[in-house]
Amino acid sequence: MPARHGRHFYLNDQRRAQSVYRRTLSDAGHNLLSRERVVAQGVAEGMTNGELASSMHMSEATVKLLVSNIMTKVGASKRVQIAVAVAKARVV
Repeated sequence: MPARHGRHFYLNDQRRAQSVYRRTLSDAGHNLLSRERVVAQGVAEGMTNGELASSMHMSEATVKLLVSNIMTKVGASKRVQIAVAVAKARVV
């Protein structure tokens, strides 16, 4: 029983830490995750999906998915709107 009880506390601590981590990653209210923030920054710098994939050691399909998630979260329909959101977040 003690091991189970200890694991329960460990899992609660992990969940609490993840929750705090996600809250600190909110980007001007858009709640971007860490990888999404890195991709958003790359998009703002004019990097292509291929360049982002290579620099982040992931597939181009994963980058496309992350860009799509970012667009949904910031309400963008074009990549340039991601760059605008990143620029606004820096000013705020």
